[in-house]
Amino acid sequence: MILKELEIYNFGVFEGSHEIKFSPPHGKSNIILIGGMNGGGKTTVLEAVLLALYGKRSFAFLESGLSYTEYLKKYINENSSTPVASLTLKIKIPLEGDLEELKIIRSWSGKGKRISDELQVIRNGLFDKDLSQNWDMFIEDILPSGIAGLFFFDGEKILRLAEEKTREEMKESIESLLGLDIIDRLLADLKRVVKKKQKKITHGKQQQEIDELQKQHDELEKNFQRKKQERAYLTTSLYRYKEKLREKENELLKRGGTFYTSKNELEKEKNQLVEQLGEKKAELINLASSSLPLFLVKDLLKKIHLKAKKEKEAQKADLINPYLSKISYKISKKAEECGMPPQTKNELIRIIEEEKENNKIEFFHSPLELSPVANQNLENILKNSQIVEKAKNTINEYKQLQEKIANKNQYLNIEVNEEEIQKIINEVNSLNQHLSYSRNQINSLDDELFKIEKEKASIARQLKEKLEKEMELEDANEEAKRIVSYALKSQDILEKFKDEVTLKKVAKLGNQIKDCFNFLTHKDNFVSDLKIDPDSYKLTLYKNNGKEIMKSQLSAGERQMLAISILWGLAQSSGKKIPIIIDTPLGRLDSSHRKNFLIKYLPNASHQVVLLSTDEEVRDHYLRIMDEFINKKYLLDYDDDKGATSIVEGYFKEAVS
Repeated sequence: MILKELEIYNFGVFEGSHEIKFSPPHGKSNIILIGGMNGGGKTTVLEAVLLALYGKRSFAFLESGLSYTEYLKKYINENSSTPVASLTLKIKIPLEGDLEELKIIRSWSGKGKRISDELQVIRNGLFDKDLSQNWDMFIEDILPSGIAGLFFFDGEKILRLAEEKTREEMKESIESLLGLDIIDRLLADLKRVVKKKQKKITHGKQQQEIDELQKQHDELEKNFQRKKQERAYLTTSLYRYKEKLREKENELLKRGGTFYTSKNELEKEKNQLVEQLGEKKAELINLASSSLPLFLVKDLLKKIHLKAKKEKEAQKADLINPYLSKISYKISKKAEECGMPPQTKNELIRIIEEEKENNKIEFFHSPLELSPVANQNLENILKNSQIVEKAKNTINEYKQLQEKIANKNQYLNIEVNEEEIQKIINEVNSLNQHLSYSRNQINSLDDELFKIEKEKASIARQLKEKLEKEMELEDANEEAKRIVSYALKSQDILEKFKDEVTLKKVAKLGNQIKDCFNFLTHKDNFVSDLKIDPDSYKLTLYKNNGKEIMKSQLSAGERQMLAISILWGLAQSSGKKIPIIIDTPLGRLDSSHRKNFLIKYLPNASHQVVLLSTDEEVRDHYLRIMDEFINKKYLLDYDDDKGATSIVEGYFKEAVS
């Protein structure tokens, strides 16, 4: 499957019509990066894709705890002049050997007490009645709703898996992936047949034991269903708390809560900048107290240096020329005594006079009379021209720091109602506590359900054995006996088949998850083996020496990498080529694991990856290192005044409306 385009009309925070064009992957560029602040519509984009594909079978709707009417009504944009919303998703999928384009249009109106959506499917530009009427069955064949969560998920799912809340997630995913849920339904049907038909069989001496076992099994089943209902209630409460939390976080965002919560950090950053500014000022003072000011009269310094040089040469001439005059006199006298030819004598005298002429220096009315030390200092100053460049750079850095401090002051001068914001923060904290409590309760119920299932299975085995013995000893209604006999045999076959399939698949899945984990953590031999218990679906990691690695020994980042590896391994096991959509997954990853997630997981997770990110998750260095993998960028630009989001190309600062 390839995502082509998503058009959103009056859905959630999107007023009017907006579209995201998912460019087809080419080369290494397989990532569509969509940025947005919290409350800006990132989760809405994910839910829009799920709703377009699955309608009331979307896991986002099923987890909401709302009725379908409430869910659809809730997502009609409240600012819209018309109570109508629609989603249009264009995809390309292989049909009958060719890659064909499908346009799924799901629309609904908010008028009336009961809301239902209308679905149209356009195939290669033409309305397809059969596909429209049988869409649910068709999409289940391509991507079953039970495993959609392996391809479309948010940071919350990663967090649940990372915090060892894995068994129920793993069980649901694996059983849906392998079709084991169908086997469970068949087994349940067979058990009902056995229970119904055994009443027609003439009972023998073991009947009392059979009745007692049946009673125990029925009590366990009632308790199991009661616990399941309790879990369903808690799950509904959990998602209602999540919805309230999302609303409160959005309200906090609109009222400047983000600024309020980061005010101390801004103050700290400003103080650091002020400290840096002081250091730059001290540097400038040091430069000003050095030779730097003399470069204001650099040309004059050059003239002084030249004059000092000539004075030195004149002083040298004053010493040499008298000596040359003496030499000239001695040569003249000696030439006469020796009878040297006049022509030769005159030539020697001419050479000496010429040298004296060369040494003549202009007369200085105001001599500098610089000492050798002063002259050397002057030369050193003129050679140290880089001090000017250093001063320019320091001044630029000083100005930049002043601008940054001014920007911080602009934010710090924003007035917010601290009392109101603190109230919302308290509500957010309270909701987080409720969420934590609900999650703990659900985990506790999962443990109880697992124990009850094990006990039920044990009693069911005993009951089956007693029934088989009873049937061997007593005459019974032949038809009922035959049906029970075959039903029991069928149960055996199905349970063995399920066990064998589960053993085989979980072993393969364990290896896939292990390979993904070692790849993501950049530790090739950190985990030498990873086993999944076929009954409890508990994951156990082992070192090279065969010792178990406790999850508590993993860092928070490694636990999240393991959670991502679980999702990745499950997706690979599906054998389906499906795009990946991930909503804000990086919030709690440290820098090392965040980098591995961005450059190792995302480019390899699927042929097409849609990443929904805040400005704090993918920015600066992380944005640069993954730039080669990015196909297209969008920004969900939330307007506080309008209370609505628009979709523009680009990513945060580079976005163009």
